[in-house]
Amino acid sequence: MMEKKLKVKSLRFKVDKRLKVRGVRSKVKKGWLFFAFLLTFNFQLLTLNYSQAALAAEAKFPRPTGYVTDAAQVISPSEKAKLTALIEEVERKTTAEIAVVPWLPFLPLPP
Repeated sequence: MMEKKLKVKSLRFKVDKRLKVRGVRSKVKKGWLFFAFLLTFNFQLLTLNYSQAALAAEAKFPRPTGYVTDAAQVISPSEKAKLTALIEEVERKTTAEIAVVPWLPFLPLPP
């Protein structure tokens, strides 16, 4: 009879010990959750600020020299003359304006 009581007491002790540990763990989890939330929120604020700054930066495009501005020098002079004639004809007939600016992404834009 005495042995059964000891076993029961030891089981109660283990249960109490587990409950205490669980309480500590839940507080730690809440603390980490709050920390993770703050970290995520700050990261989002930083990326939002930098992305808006990047969008607000002015793009530098070459100055137009007519209907066809070939700063990348990929259009021959004869093709440029044909394109200019075609664009002038379209503008006369429809009053629509067309601009041609070839640009290669691996070349920097000229000033």
